[in-house]
Amino acid sequence: MSNKISDSEKTILEGRIYPAIQNCVSNRYKIIVGYFAIVGFLLTEEERLAVFSNSGAILFITIVFTVFTLHNSINYWLNAKEQGKLEQNEDKSPIVEVLFGIVMTILIWGGYCLLKLQVKAA
Repeated sequence: MSNKISDSEKTILEGRIYPAIQNCVSNRYKIIVGYFAIVGFLLTEEERLAVFSNSGAILFITIVFTVFTLHNSINYWLNAKEQGKLEQNEDKSPIVEVLFGIVMTILIWGGYCLLKLQVKAA
């Protein structure tokens, strides 16, 4: 088996895998910035925060963003796995993406706890 990448594999890598991985990386930042933009919006007014908290919307938003993070991490992992197969480099491990997913989940749930503490303090 040669280590040379065929034209069809190169087309798949350049046309689908590399752009998909780049999108996952940019989506990672969009997810966390979007979540904290919502948290910041809620923290600007106590009345709004109380309404969102009492209706359960804060928990719902937190769960939705956790699912976004999980989906993005799985998508990245699958694309990186396929990239490794096509490049005949099975040693590649998306450990950084897994760590980012864990850190993002901690930040998202930390934001949830911050909002809940803010509601109790008000």
